[in-house]
Amino acid sequence: MRMYQTGAIGILATAMSLVACIEYNQNFNETYSWIFFGGQGVFGAILVSAIFFTVFRWSEKEGATKIRFILSIIVFCLMYMIAFTGSKYSFMLIVFVGVTETYLTRRRFGLIKGKHN
Repeated sequence: MRMYQTGAIGILATAMSLVACIEYNQNFNETYSWIFFGGQGVFGAILVSAIFFTVFRWSEKEGATKIRFILSIIVFCLMYMIAFTGSKYSFMLIVFVGVTETYLTRRRFGLIKGKHN
């Protein structure tokens, strides 16, 4: 649960999506496909492990619902799909969505204090 609260899973998903975006836009997936798929496989394994670790250690007392966690996972999947669109704005969109998701997650758990907190 702590990995989700601190935004570590969001940062990892953002990094994975950004690396995929850069490599895809530079045709790295065709030129050095074994490095591309190997790196994405390692990133994916770490991300999936972190998600399973969080799910098995979930505590409703912490103030978050599993529905919110599932929505975050959907956002992570959408960021990864954006990486493969080939758009010249996909990098900035992934950065914006990833930072926003991480910020909102940390704020939800009271790790970021605002004026009104």
